[in-house]
Amino acid sequence: MRDANALEAQFSLKIADGLIEAVRFKVTSCVALTAYAEVLAEEAEKLSLTSANAITPLALIDLLEGVPLFRRDRANLAVAALRSAIQSAFLLQTGVMNESRLHLRHATA
Repeated sequence: MRDANALEAQFSLKIADGLIEAVRFKVTSCVALTAYAEVLAEEAEKLSLTSANAITPLALIDLLEGVPLFRRDRANLAVAALRSAIQSAFLLQTGVMNESRLHLRHATA
């Protein structure tokens, strides 16, 4: 996921028994974004997909003191990237296909 400042964040999740067993992330070189991603990864582990999806940028900002005001928008990117990974994991678990893929596949058939 990329924001307007060209910063990128990506999370990957390992799911076991309905819980997030492990969280990995890759972010562009920004200290605030890296810190938010690290805290978010720690908070999301051992949670259900629904509980992890409920973590908000404001909650993340509250968990990490000392980030300058002009860098706190990085929490939005970190949370959006985690939610994207959660959505992908949920779709894999439920077997629901992404509609855009479905349309693309039918268009080429």
